[in-house]
Amino acid sequence: RLAAAKDSADRALALDPNLPETHLALGYYLYYGHRDFTGGLAEFQQAEKGLPNKVDVIEAIGRIQRRLGHWEEAIVAMRRIIELDPRDLNAYNNLALTYRALRRFPEAVATVDRALAWQPADTDALGLKASIFWATGDLQAVEPLLANPGIEPRTPGTGASTRGVQALFQRRYAAAIEIFSNAVAADAKRGGPTDYEKLLLGLSQQSAGDVAAARVTYQSAVQGMRRDLERVVRDSYPAAALHAFLGRAYAGLGEAASAIAEEQKGMALRPTWKDPFEGPEIEETMANVYALLGDADHAIPILKRLLQIPYGFAPLTPALLRLDPVWDPIRNDPRFQELVAEKKTVNRSAANDD
Repeated sequence: RLAAAKDSADRALALDPNLPETHLALGYYLYYGHRDFTGGLAEFQQAEKGLPNKVDVIEAIGRIQRRLGHWEEAIVAMRRIIELDPRDLNAYNNLALTYRALRRFPEAVATVDRALAWQPADTDALGLKASIFWATGDLQAVEPLLANPGIEPRTPGTGASTRGVQALFQRRYAAAIEIFSNAVAADAKRGGPTDYEKLLLGLSQQSAGDVAAARVTYQSAVQGMRRDLERVVRDSYPAAALHAFLGRAYAGLGEAASAIAEEQKGMALRPTWKDPFEGPEIEETMANVYALLGDADHAIPILKRLLQIPYGFAPLTPALLRLDPVWDPIRNDPRFQELVAEKKTVNRSAANDD
């Protein structure tokens, strides 16, 4: 499909090299096909010259600027979309997600609320708002959102059940186990991915003290992710997340060597220097692995660094370190307690800008 897309774009370029739609298509090809963010941005910017007010072009520029760690440029683009179309819910959610990556939580909530003013039951906006409250440690503020008829079992950017994560963070393990078990069964029935839900189900079972059930869940996760890896292109971008999740499943089983090896594969395929937006999420999963293995010496340096940079769909905060049971095996380490006690993380909106 990538080759066909490239051939089509090349033919269009040969017919009319100045056609903005062709540059837009080439930009998407470079962005999604090769993860060439710099090349994709150049094509999108060329397309913008011929389509200066086209929302699709501006959104593509905003998304790829965010991938490059050009946070302020991404914000400018997303704000511009809202100016052009004040009812574009996707633009509000994208802007809020960017603010969340920067840990600019008041601005993130205000932006989500603007989306909810247009559509009070918007699934993505509700999930985003829940994740922002988790990041600030306000579990009570999440509860009214769970009563909203628009709340969906998945939280944008995590693929996890909103209600399940809330129960897990509240240490209501029986409820979390039931929710994640149902989510896994429902996803399996419709042929959808179950990997992340299985990891959270295993963690819930582990935290509840049901080691045998957790082991069965983690083993099932390993088998499923190994099958998934056979279906994706070897050493591809999607393979990075699978290797990372597989590493966490091995860590749940206590298989340290396999866990670390899989995480290293994921980090090599999606390095932070190449993808400042999602690359650190693989590093965070590596920290999960070390924590589950009880290895504070390796986990804590990673956590210290991640707390100081903007990234991803749900960057770490001291509140998340306090709430998430995944950190329990290293929770009593004095160095971890220092991180948890931090009131603020560094918000460097210009970080990684050229």
